[in-house]
Amino acid sequence: MSGGRGRARRKVGIALAAACVLVSAMSFAAAASTFALDGGFGYGGIAGVAMGGGVGFSIAVQPGTGRVLEMGEGDNVLGVQRVLQAVAFTSTGSLDTTYASNGAAQIDLSSLFVSLYPTGGTMLASGRVILTGYGLVPHKYEKFDGVIAGLRVGGRLDPSFGDGGIVTIRTSGFDVTHIFGSAEQPNGKIVLAGEVEQTYGGAGRPAIWRLLADGRLDPSFANGGLKLMPARVGVGTLAEVAMAPSGRILASGRVFAPDGHYRATVIAVTSDGQLDDTFNNHGYVREPFGHGEWSSESDGVAIGSNGAVFDVASLQSLTNGFTITKYRSDGVINTNFNNGQPIYYNPPVVAQSIAIDQQGRILTLVKGQGGYWTLFRYARDGTGPDGLSLVYYPPDLSTPSELDLAKDVSIGPDGSYYIAGQSGAIMSAAHVVP
Repeated sequence: MSGGRGRARRKVGIALAAACVLVSAMSFAAAASTFALDGGFGYGGIAGVAMGGGVGFSIAVQPGTGRVLEMGEGDNVLGVQRVLQAVAFTSTGSLDTTYASNGAAQIDLSSLFVSLYPTGGTMLASGRVILTGYGLVPHKYEKFDGVIAGLRVGGRLDPSFGDGGIVTIRTSGFDVTHIFGSAEQPNGKIVLAGEVEQTYGGAGRPAIWRLLADGRLDPSFANGGLKLMPARVGVGTLAEVAMAPSGRILASGRVFAPDGHYRATVIAVTSDGQLDDTFNNHGYVREPFGHGEWSSESDGVAIGSNGAVFDVASLQSLTNGFTITKYRSDGVINTNFNNGQPIYYNPPVVAQSIAIDQQGRILTLVKGQGGYWTLFRYARDGTGPDGLSLVYYPPDLSTPSELDLAKDVSIGPDGSYYIAGQSGAIMSAAHVVP
């Protein structure tokens, strides 16, 4: 997951409460919002747990148990190093103490890394979880390895995955391996997206890895389990990854283009790890410029019906803003969406994550001018949005609080929405009734 990493002090207990939702001052193109925070989840629709502090980068409902699992980072018992963390909530937003150790799985890798940088995780179809990140290797100046932890359904490390539940990835010929995005293929193989650098701080090469279900690199994928993007794609990084029903892998990020600018880029790779030349004729597509921006960065990629590809990108310009672009399965912009143009929202905002709900509507998380995080929802044809502010009042109706960070939105099995983030320096989740 792309974005900044929040640090958190250790606190005790659940520190979130809400009685009513504050409507954002942002204006929307559509009528008043028809969706709302779920008052039966946590306090007013938001639940948090201070166990290990931290921030959630990913969220999903666990198959078979109905637990809401939030994946991201926390602090170790000394509060001096980040840990990979998964926290379980019940369907009503209480901490599920039957999961792992009193509701939270905390994977302390201080024996492997001087410092650790968690990036999120993925819920697998089996109910198992993988947590991802990268760490600074001891006694190796500015060398970073990727790391993945595999958890059983109950939250304990899975001994059948890697070495006692842990897989580290070091890329030959490169000092730096950064892993950001992850996804599962229907056959149970795990796809990772990120970058490698020959030396720390050097130009990154976009990279995709594929692991077997037991954590070994898949020898049938690209070059021994690793696909490094060729020079024609450009230098940069991949932060998000999604799986098409056809088996195609879609990854998005920020890649340096021949015009001298970093551009939001979507890359398509076949199931055996080759660039898919049926996608925009050469396997990748760059977001079109047109709003005075000097660079852009993809913040999420999602697959819609008929293999359509949706990409949300933040723009760097005098006014910033974001775009949502819909591509056909062949990588060409869909002319039936928003009159054939990317959606463009131009107040100074930041966009995070994208998801397609069960009705085909497009969801993205947006930080507005007032600093409030808002869930935007666009219709299938790109019209809208309506919006819901992720802000709440405590029971005494004093100063309103909010999700300080909103990093991921996902769709539950019942069609409702779950949001991962942080509030008051603790990992927090929101539930939205559509």
